[in-house]
Amino acid sequence: MSALKTPETSSRRKELRSNSIIDLYARSILFFEENKKTIYAAGAGLIVVLAAVGFYLWNAQQTEAEAQEHLGQIERVYASGDYERALQGTEDRMGLLEIADTYSGTDAGNLATFYVANAYLRTDMPEEALSYLQRFDEDRDLVGASALAAEASILEDRGDYAEAANLYEQAASYAESGHISPQYLVSAGRAHEQASNLSDARSAYAKIQDDYADSPQAEEVERHLARVEAKQAQSAS
Repeated sequence: MSALKTPETSSRRKELRSNSIIDLYARSILFFEENKKTIYAAGAGLIVVLAAVGFYLWNAQQTEAEAQEHLGQIERVYASGDYERALQGTEDRMGLLEIADTYSGTDAGNLATFYVANAYLRTDMPEEALSYLQRFDEDRDLVGASALAAEASILEDRGDYAEAANLYEQAASYAESGHISPQYLVSAGRAHEQASNLSDARSAYAKIQDDYADSPQAEEVERHLARVEAKQAQSAS
């Protein structure tokens, strides 16, 4: 089982910190825009409500900062490859498992969930990894694609071929990479074949020809297509 593509930790924390400030401001503006008629009509009577909303948003920002602090403290252990200690924590550092559970509603907690899944993959615990991969809220980027492909690989090993194929295809669309996407499409085609979804397998392989003609996988795709077409002809006879 291959490990996940892990983002640069320090830059990722800075991005989370910046995003939380931007998000706090954006939610405040959005709340005002959606409720300004009520605000103007109610006048001072709505001050208490607005104060409560402001406190909620401030508290969410503080919780995010707290989660980032804990994550930053344990990341060195994680980066060193001591995955058991990273998962469980140390005497003075909260572990990734606790961060992921305690701060599940934060960006830092979500990143901790990703790290937990990777730690389990690297220690050959695919079922435990799967449960955290399914909790991870992925973005449409290479990291998100990596998470989806890892989930697909575990499901494929389980025999859940149709679901694995769909996740591989989703990973290919997230990656948008001439190097990585065709690899995921080959995996999608293979899983579709294992699920006996031959038309879907043919579509996955054909997409490599159409969109990634210069990739190494495109050189092999004729062989895959020929195999699928032979299977289709056999099932039709």
